[in-house]
Amino acid sequence: MPRRRHSIYESLVPILFYNLTVSYGYVYEKTSNISVSSFNQYAFESKPSRSILQCGQRCSLQNHTCNAFKFDNTDNTCTLANLLYLENPVGESVSIYFDVHQLENITMICRGAQDCCHRSYLGECGEGEGDCDDDVECAGSLVCGNNNCLKYHSAGGYWDEEDDCCEPLCSPERPCSAGEGSCSTNQDCQSSLGLVCGTANCLDRSLFPEDKYPWNTLEDFSANDNCCYRPCNVEYNVCGLYSSGCLNDEDCETGLYCKKQDTGIPYCEDLNECEYDGKYYCGRKSTCINGLGSFSCECSAGYGNFTPHEGCSDIDDCLTATCINGDCENYDGGYLCACHEGFDRGADQYSCGDTDECLTLKGQRYCGDHSECLNTAGGFDCLCVAGYGNFVRDVGCSDLDECQLFTDNCTNSQCENVAGSFQCNCDAGYKQGVNQFTCVDDDECLTSVGTDFCGGNSVCTNTVGSFYCTCVRGYELHVGNVGCSDIDECALYEDNCTNSQCENVAGSFQCNCDAGYKQGVNQYTCVDDDECLTSVGTDFCGGNSVCTNTVGSFYCTCVRGYELHVDNVGCSDIDECALYGDRDACGPDAYCENGEGSI
Repeated sequence: MPRRRHSIYESLVPILFYNLTVSYGYVYEKTSNISVSSFNQYAFESKPSRSILQCGQRCSLQNHTCNAFKFDNTDNTCTLANLLYLENPVGESVSIYFDVHQLENITMICRGAQDCCHRSYLGECGEGEGDCDDDVECAGSLVCGNNNCLKYHSAGGYWDEEDDCCEPLCSPERPCSAGEGSCSTNQDCQSSLGLVCGTANCLDRSLFPEDKYPWNTLEDFSANDNCCYRPCNVEYNVCGLYSSGCLNDEDCETGLYCKKQDTGIPYCEDLNECEYDGKYYCGRKSTCINGLGSFSCECSAGYGNFTPHEGCSDIDDCLTATCINGDCENYDGGYLCACHEGFDRGADQYSCGDTDECLTLKGQRYCGDHSECLNTAGGFDCLCVAGYGNFVRDVGCSDLDECQLFTDNCTNSQCENVAGSFQCNCDAGYKQGVNQFTCVDDDECLTSVGTDFCGGNSVCTNTVGSFYCTCVRGYELHVGNVGCSDIDECALYEDNCTNSQCENVAGSFQCNCDAGYKQGVNQYTCVDDDECLTSVGTDFCGGNSVCTNTVGSFYCTCVRGYELHVDNVGCSDIDECALYGDRDACGPDAYCENGEGSI
């Protein structure tokens, strides 16, 4: 293909310009194979320096942490860097000095441009690097592609659609044949030929003998390169079932064949001989059974004595078969059991099971009414249900009168026969128990029978088979012990009311206290009422008086200087001046003047 020449390449400074020797045995070479941005990325110090020699000495004293420097003679600035690679730069380049002792170890990166891959010291191109002209310009087993650089790079700079970059020989788009490499996955190899990608196997002479693969040498491959190979190959490895990587049937073990697929890698599959010669070998009345790498013939049930190509013949199964409850009958290819009466042949024809006559009309009609059919081995029995007996064939069982047979055990009740059973009709005061055969005491006091009979103001007490009534306090039974009526305690002189009048009330009595008394701790007692503590006494005696309580009453006395009114109600002032005169009251030469309660 025509090669496009890039003018920028022609302006690049050659990688070796001249040597600069500084002290301590360090030698630096001038190069422009680094971009400004890449150099600045790894620069770590920038200081003034008197000369380029002093700048180089500064780098050599960094204890192996500096491998390049730049000296700007316009402002005498020295910049130190520790670069990880050299490159043919895209964009603006910078002139630097690089340690010659590290040239062999530094990574050389091709970033495009014509003939970049074989420029001095940049070395062979790696995958995705270019622009290359020939496979020899690519490292290891890589080859020079065709118009493929834009698979690895974006268009622009040095890259365009006509650039060729180094790429693996093997890829899904261009799968390799046996012995070619290097490959990364099985898709890089020709799967239709049973090839897969190996692991560090390109120099393995057991897989790639020299007479067939003369190029599989260290000259073209490294010890770690992966080459396409066929895992299943009669020359070095015969594969077993389901192993992938065969090409011919002989690559698989005996009884297997190499199965090709529309897509994917061929693999060793079992050969089903029964689809071919096996079915003819087995003959009649036999089944061909395929096995791993082989097959076998199995006689059908009831046949044996296998002969190749003829098959199997009938055997008399009755010589070994056992028919319980039946007789064995042999036929071509099998046998069956002829069952005895009362037994039926099973679905497998080889066993006789009991016939359950109770599930048929025969048993049901024979047992009749009020009976249960009980199946037995080869027959059946009829059992009368409870309450019935006297079985008659095709009729059944008749009712038993338990009351006449004295088997009722009815207590506190009367026996009544019913169909198939009996029941106990309970006596008065009893009720039905847990079933129709028991009677238990009926607690009338829990029902209206007892409560309505006893009435109000009474207590109903249950007894076995009956009940009785008692009256609450203050009441007594009516004549005939039915219901309760109030007792008049006042008429019976049972009141014990003192200082009060007796009053009968429903179920009791109360004492109404006389004047001067009040209700005590209950309705039956009266105690003295201290009128002097109430308005009764204080209002009666009035002012200037002293109220004195007595049992059932009280009286009034006047304070000094006062006297009772004529009706002993209230106190009025005594006029001592009028009573004693001036002289007696106050003495000679004094004038007596009466005051409230005094003079």
